[in-house]
Amino acid sequence: MLDDITLRFAARAAQQGVTLDFTPESGAPLVAEVDIELFERALANLLDNALKHTPAGGAIRVTAAGEPGRVRVAVADSGAGIAAADLPHLFDRLYQARESVAPATSAEGKGLGLTIVKRIVELHRGEVAVHSAPGQGTTVTLRLPA
Repeated sequence: MLDDITLRFAARAAQQGVTLDFTPESGAPLVAEVDIELFERALANLLDNALKHTPAGGAIRVTAAGEPGRVRVAVADSGAGIAAADLPHLFDRLYQARESVAPATSAEGKGLGLTIVKRIVELHRGEVAVHSAPGQGTTVTLRLPA
């Protein structure tokens, strides 16, 4: 499923000059009980955000691995990164970092993407975390019960 979702964004990434790949971290199948439509929506929101903030020549990598009792899925980009002051607010409804604030009708979005991701992950009894720093890209990690 992760490979399929990543492939759906491949053409857009190529058009923007961004490398996009999916790499499972083990050869063993990873299984998590998810609502397929909701999980696809969460991952699509993450890939959409990564593509919005990764310049041409950059890269986005989707990874998946098993952890004790969990499946970890991460979307990492080499984009601009997020200031430390913005990190605590990323999952707040309608929040957008000051550098990226644009009218709600713009291509930049409405500030709901990460709020939706967090809610979907919570509905699956999982957790979401963000690691980022300005100039060093962003990694969003989802941990779901196996």
